[in-house]
Amino acid sequence: MKGNPLFETRAFSLEIGKCESQEEYEQLVQEHQKLYTGWSDKIRPLMIDKGLTAAQVAQGCEVSESTAASFVRKIPAKRENVIMLALMLGLDLPQTNHLLTRWAKFQELYAKNPEDAIWIYLLRKGSTQTPAQDFQRYFDRYQELYQAYCDEQAPKDKDDTMKTHFALHQLLTVQDDQEFMQQMQALIPSFEQGYQQLIDYVDQVM
Repeated sequence: MKGNPLFETRAFSLEIGKCESQEEYEQLVQEHQKLYTGWSDKIRPLMIDKGLTAAQVAQGCEVSESTAASFVRKIPAKRENVIMLALMLGLDLPQTNHLLTRWAKFQELYAKNPEDAIWIYLLRKGSTQTPAQDFQRYFDRYQELYQAYCDEQAPKDKDDTMKTHFALHQLLTVQDDQEFMQQMQALIPSFEQGYQQLIDYVDQVM
């Protein structure tokens, strides 16, 4: 099966999972750059069709113009830059997840953390030319809600798990900012639990 692109991509994905540092990841990407040759062919026509310039992408993603120009040639190093580019291109959630997983080799968006929940909501709202600013505005508001939750220190309800599942489902159907923030507030216990599980895992393997 050696030489089969699909086989090589799967093997590459397994190798990525074994990386223990950013340096190892970057070296692995360089060694398997041929698996990424389709990125430019995918992105360039979309940017031309949308009329996006490097200067516009730089301003919208809050990166340097040289970095923005490189997005046409190679996969952005940061997942959030791929998402912001998708927002500026007017892609919807399924299209963005396809861009993330098929072309950029990142994980798809999944509302189990506040960052992804906000990105999903922004994608559902539609195209924007200021994705970095938009994300920060919602994330700042979420942090206010989270701080209020921590200050309150309310005891957990027995129905906490059921409430979390319900809130996750509702998150995909919200229609406005106020409703979105209400659902984000309801999901704070779930986000907090997820971060604690990650911390516990890191403690075990370190």
